[in-house]
Amino acid sequence: RTNIEREEQEWQLQRTAIEQFNALRRELFETAWRLADTYNFEGLITRGYNYVDKTEVLYPLINDSIGSQFFLSRPRRFGKSLLISTFKSLFQGRRDLFTGLAIDSLEYDWKVYPVLHLDMGSMQAPTIAEFEEKLLNQLMSLSKELDIEVEKSSIPSIVFTRLCEALAAKSPHKQFVMLVDEYDKPLLGTLNTPEVIKFRDALKSFYSVIKTKESLMRFTFITGISKFSKVSIFFDLNNLIDISMSAQFATLLGYTHDEVKRFFPDWIEKLAKTLGVSSDEAFAEIVKWYDGYKFHHSAEPVINPVSLGSCLRDSELKTYWSSTAVPTFLIDILKNHPLNFASVDIAEERLDMYEPDKPDITTLLYQTGYLTIKGFYQFGALRKYDLGFPNLEVQNSFITKLAPAYTGLEPSTAESAQIAAAEAMEQIKGKDYAGKYALSGKRMTLIGISFSSEKRTIVEEIVEEMEGENTRCEGEGKKVK
Repeated sequence: RTNIEREEQEWQLQRTAIEQFNALRRELFETAWRLADTYNFEGLITRGYNYVDKTEVLYPLINDSIGSQFFLSRPRRFGKSLLISTFKSLFQGRRDLFTGLAIDSLEYDWKVYPVLHLDMGSMQAPTIAEFEEKLLNQLMSLSKELDIEVEKSSIPSIVFTRLCEALAAKSPHKQFVMLVDEYDKPLLGTLNTPEVIKFRDALKSFYSVIKTKESLMRFTFITGISKFSKVSIFFDLNNLIDISMSAQFATLLGYTHDEVKRFFPDWIEKLAKTLGVSSDEAFAEIVKWYDGYKFHHSAEPVINPVSLGSCLRDSELKTYWSSTAVPTFLIDILKNHPLNFASVDIAEERLDMYEPDKPDITTLLYQTGYLTIKGFYQFGALRKYDLGFPNLEVQNSFITKLAPAYTGLEPSTAESAQIAAAEAMEQIKGKDYAGKYALSGKRMTLIGISFSSEKRTIVEEIVEEMEGENTRCEGEGKKVK
């Protein structure tokens, strides 16, 4: 009996220790989610936060096997800044931060380079003069941080050139690493305004330094939302590789289904308990709300990492993506160039880039994350994409924030119009209005319309395509404004 009692006592002690460990683990994760907006790789690792390991995916970018200068476009709040911070730690030789991650077991030299990290996200300004003043202040602050003496000038590109040369001279490898986060932020605020050309030319002059000094750069990585033509990082930089629509790097940002299940099982279970459903059903809801982003037609979709973090933190399914301000340039452009959301397709060359002074609304909506790839087809050299809302969160964001802003409808009216159009479509289907044409073999279009007697116009449409007796619907749930 004594042995049995001793074993029971030991088991109780072990159980208590396990419960204390799990409680501490939950507390750490709660803190991690509360600080989800801290996109600093070193901070995430040293504080023991949950980090979804992407180092195996990014490995080909840093081992010089496919090039050394890259550009990546992704929607806002998608992890671009954390990726830049990860590169910074890698090239600073901070192997201690990567212990246990995939790259720790891969062949990599861990050489230390000076890192010039330009954060253009805070560089928006109403005038060129104010923008250049902000830019000069950041460059001088960086030179001080990097312990580099740089002669001041009133021209940003001159200071930038001097800083590049000084950094390379200081490096034992005679090269440095160039990281630019949100390169296009100063320009986005001026779209659809007379200032856009001035800002485009100012940025072209500034970024041309990356071209002229590329031999001094061991690695260059530039992020942004949009890819503008006639801005020199694309116009002049022949060696800059755009991985924005590369199948190899389509899951570099965002979480795959397997990653979410592997890294967040406890949080999914917590959400499931709150919703009163199984873990599988809770995950299905996560997919419905936050998944669906595709950055290559053959790639698996990814889940928005920031929205997922907020959902798991709150144990609540709702729209987090539009919590930041809706870009005013999108509203202004949509007012002048309304888009048929029931049928959105675009040629690949249009999806790739556009001119700042002639913004393409379809391209902008794709690059800002309101639309994503739903289908792809090719006829000879012509490559085209079908686009649509990626998930319920973005659809709700559009209906409640973006659509009312450019249509003049109140959010409640926009939602009511959506419901009315959906009810009209259900009536068309329920009463089988198209049934008598089913054997015709012809393609048919079903249209549910909501008409505003006050505005005396159509305020919402839902369009579905079907072919003969197959009743195959395309574009289901897409809307027209």
